Amino acid sequence: SSGINAEWPLRPGASAIKTPISKIFDNHEREKKREYNWRIMNVDNGTFTPLVYTISGNVGLECGKFYNHLCTKIANKNNEKYSDVISWVRCKVSFMCLKNALMCLRGTRSVKKDNNIGYVSDDFKYDVMQCRF
Repeated sequence: SSGINAEWPLRPGASAIKTPISKIFDNHEREKKREYNWRIMNVDNGTFTPLVYTISGNVGLECGKFYNHLCTKIANKNNEKYSDVISWVRCKVSFMCLKNALMCLRGTRSVKKDNNIGYVSDDFKYDVMQCRF
């Protein structure tokens, strides 16, 4: 066992072919809140924002608000352009999701621990330039 716990509540959308995407996002956000909100607020003393994505990269309403709020704070704190920060955050999140999905599918190939797991670069302009092909 690799010691990594990941929860990927994937729900096929075959029954929702004629349902508007905004309605699907609302349903999934409500379902996640129903599942997790009480425990996070009462046991962990925190707040919960459901981050709902589609496989094509679309985000739910609350996820979009979360990204806007987070990137505005980062941009103001580091005196960076909002567009650079949002590009950087989206790129980082995309690669983290991809890495976690691959780990869930194939598992680890070595027993060596990754010492850089907590490192995140804060050089937005450089990272954004590297992400654009």
